[in-house]
Amino acid sequence: MLSATVAHEVAHLRHMDHGPAFHAFVAELFGGDPAPERAWLRANGAALYNIGSSARMADDPPPSPGG
Repeated sequence: MLSATVAHEVAHLRHMDHGPAFHAFVAELFGGDPAPERAWLRANGAALYNIGSSARMADDPPPSPGG
C-alpha cells in the first residue's frame, strides 16, 4: 500500500492530473498494476483517519468497566 501511494504522489511531479499517462507512469514506478492497493484503500482508507485517535470505531468492543 505504501509503495503504491508513493508512486502515485511521485507521478504527480510529472503529470498533474489522473489521465491515462499518469496511471501508466504510476504502474511503471510501482512495478505493476496498483489496482489491488487502490481497492484496499477505497475499502479501508476512511478508517486510517482514526489511527491515533481516541474515537471509538463502530465495531470496536465497548470499553471494559473501570477502564
